[in-house]
Amino acid sequence: MLAVVLHQVQFWRAARLDTDVLALLPVDEQAPAVTAATRALAEQATRPVVVLVGAADWPAAQRAAKAVSASLDGARDVLEPGAFDGSRFDAAVEFYRPWRDRLLTADQRDWLAHAGADEFGATALMQLYQPGGGLHLGDWRSDPLGLWPAWWTARAAETRARPRDGLMWLEGEGRQWVLLGYQRRGSAFAVGGDTPLADALDAARAAAAQAAPGSRLLAAGVPLHAEAAAARASFEINTIGYGSLAAVLLLVWLTFRSLRPIVLVGLSLLIGCAVALSVTALLFERVHLLTLVFGASLVGVAEDYGFHYFAARQGRPAEARWGILGGLLPGLALALLTSTLAYLALGLAPFPGCARWRCSPRSAWPPPS
Repeated sequence: MLAVVLHQVQFWRAARLDTDVLALLPVDEQAPAVTAATRALAEQATRPVVVLVGAADWPAAQRAAKAVSASLDGARDVLEPGAFDGSRFDAAVEFYRPWRDRLLTADQRDWLAHAGADEFGATALMQLYQPGGGLHLGDWRSDPLGLWPAWWTARAAETRARPRDGLMWLEGEGRQWVLLGYQRRGSAFAVGGDTPLADALDAARAAAAQAAPGSRLLAAGVPLHAEAAAARASFEINTIGYGSLAAVLLLVWLTFRSLRPIVLVGLSLLIGCAVALSVTALLFERVHLLTLVFGASLVGVAEDYGFHYFAARQGRPAEARWGILGGLLPGLALALLTSTLAYLALGLAPFPGCARWRCSPRSAWPPPS
């Protein structure tokens, strides 16, 4: 028990408990690059949080946006800025540059298929001699027809947001809006149960209302929905769990009229959970929170063994305890054997949707029986 206690202290200090739901997905060991790419794409799609700050006029919207930015800067452990600035555009241009001759709009493809040499020449000369201004992404020799800037212009037309005074601006519903971009730190599908993202946005909303009365703050993104669902699930689980625990304690006390059975059975369950957690942590890199919850619900079956003993001993003298235990052991051993075989079959079953020897979760799931 001393060794288990020391390991538990080390385990919780090292923060090896994983709360990311995506960690339970199977990993294809034969194609790790594909798995890493898929996970990177999932994180890019699930981490962005878009914040719109609106006011009746543009100066008020700027003040509100500045207050929101300052408030969210204090929540860097939850959100990191993902500003829409020129550096991100430059990085995107460099990323797509090797394929610029294949990135064409539908109108460009139609024009290239039907235009003649004279029209191509006239267009190239117009691009060469046109006055300064416009979007330039390279020299004239690399793109004489100006197809590459036109493709980016078409992409920009897909959004109503436009640069204005160093911010992204758009207009709608009789308000001037400032578009702010952020990235959720960590996984959006953590099931911790708290709401740090919603709390940070509520504080930012209050700061915007103080800086510009009548302003509005709208936020959208997968992390908001995931956090709300996780908080709701945690509330329901805690409500059911604590309610069940209170009912069990009440029934046990009414049955035995003593706290000793409750304390002894609870101690045995606590030791069982601690030992199982230590063994699982030694076998796997990390332990998932759902693994701990699932395993704790399974080990709860062991409380029946203790209650069988206390029920059989009730009203009997203390010296008869060993004889009572000897009479119960065959039945309890058979129950233990059948339960162990059932949970062992559950643990050996392959993960749904993947082959047994090709996929393995990063965290322990299902837990060992």
